[in-house]
Amino acid sequence: ASAMQDPGMAEGSFDLPVGSGLWGPDAWGLLAAEPHSGSTFDLVGCLGVAVTVILCLTVAVDRLPALRRLAEPVIAVGTMSLTLYVSHILVIVALPGKAVTPPQSASFGLLLCFVVGATLFAAIWSRFFHRGPLEYLLNTATKLASRVR
Repeated sequence: ASAMQDPGMAEGSFDLPVGSGLWGPDAWGLLAAEPHSGSTFDLVGCLGVAVTVILCLTVAVDRLPALRRLAEPVIAVGTMSLTLYVSHILVIVALPGKAVTPPQSASFGLLLCFVVGATLFAAIWSRFFHRGPLEYLLNTATKLASRVR
């Protein structure tokens, strides 16, 4: 039985089906720098681009007050990432029946509900508190742990 192949995959591409091995018997595939090949250089390049984008946006938000006001909901989400991550897992578990299995779990509507819900919760919560609930508990636990010797 042949593995399913992506119709957009070009001949000789490094994008192999899951479980097909690491580009043959040698490790030369790790040196490939094709776009999204999953190679070492591709991962380092993608990481470099991501760090550069985050750095540029951080500087822009710091220097432009109007941009900071626009970014406040996103900043609020970032201040409580642990809380929102755990919450979205709990919501997925609480969803009825097949809503948590593909393809229903990969629906745009569900994604939109998660994004809007998380952003609204974070924006409202951050008006009253500086940290999310789980971030507060984690901070309290680490303060207590710092006293133990």
